[in-house]
Amino acid sequence: MIFIGMSSDDFSTKGELLTLLPLKTTTRGVDIYNAVKEFLVEKNVPLEKLVSVTADGAPAMIGRHAGFIAHCKGDTDFPNFLHYHCIIHQQSLCAKVIGFEHVMTPVVKIINSIRSKAKQHRIFKVLLEELSAEYGDLLLHTEIRWLSRGRILHRFWSLLGEIKEFMQSRGEDTSLLEDTDWTLDLAFLTDITEKLNSLNRELQGKDFLKERGIKHIRTSGYHPQANRCVERFNRVLKDCIQGAQAAQKSRKPTVTVMLQSYRATPHATTNESPFQLLRGRPMRTKLHILPDRDHSGNTRN
Repeated sequence: MIFIGMSSDDFSTKGELLTLLPLKTTTRGVDIYNAVKEFLVEKNVPLEKLVSVTADGAPAMIGRHAGFIAHCKGDTDFPNFLHYHCIIHQQSLCAKVIGFEHVMTPVVKIINSIRSKAKQHRIFKVLLEELSAEYGDLLLHTEIRWLSRGRILHRFWSLLGEIKEFMQSRGEDTSLLEDTDWTLDLAFLTDITEKLNSLNRELQGKDFLKERGIKHIRTSGYHPQANRCVERFNRVLKDCIQGAQAAQKSRKPTVTVMLQSYRATPHATTNESPFQLLRGRPMRTKLHILPDRDHSGNTRN
């Protein structure tokens, strides 16, 4: 996937998706270099105007001797250019290795305990209304939502005093919420996730979806009717696992066969299989290695 950024004479900038290049066999640095170079030459892209290249941290991209960047720098057709580590990849790594599960786990547990019972949840919302709290309720955490963590932490931090009072009224232990070190970690994680959410929104831009003809539909965290494509696959996957359990078969090989069939089956809309769209070629299965026979059963040459 290649994105290109351009700067005009009036110093205005514009970024667009340039192309998607399939790598049909190996994905080494030289393979990426050859595919990109061939495309740029074919489309008459002026290489002499190249200023910088941004890539993720994969060895095939930034390897000192055999990476994509190294091959480009060794090609005389490319000018001297700068190379950077993708900011999206950096913030994704930051979010993964930040290591604050000792904060997230209790926060999610407290939220779930308050919202799990209808009567208790109603009493909590009445308390927030009586105290004129900034928000009227807590948010549930959903792992599949990319902004969920920052939002629930911000809401939890804003209602920390009210949550503590509610738990004390029920005789629950609030020692963790009163711990200074834990509270500082909570505040730090809240700030970090808010910054990451803000960065993600800014990278998309206001007209990102509109320019690409994408309709953004907002749904709740668990709404199969709106997320029907994903939910349909989840149903197939669950049926496969349940079938393996009923037949007392191992899950892993059963799911592997199911995924292979799913990826090799053409989609009704695109008339192409997921594997074909991703790799640019049909999937080779056991049928491809069988000898070609005619109707009488004789092998054809």
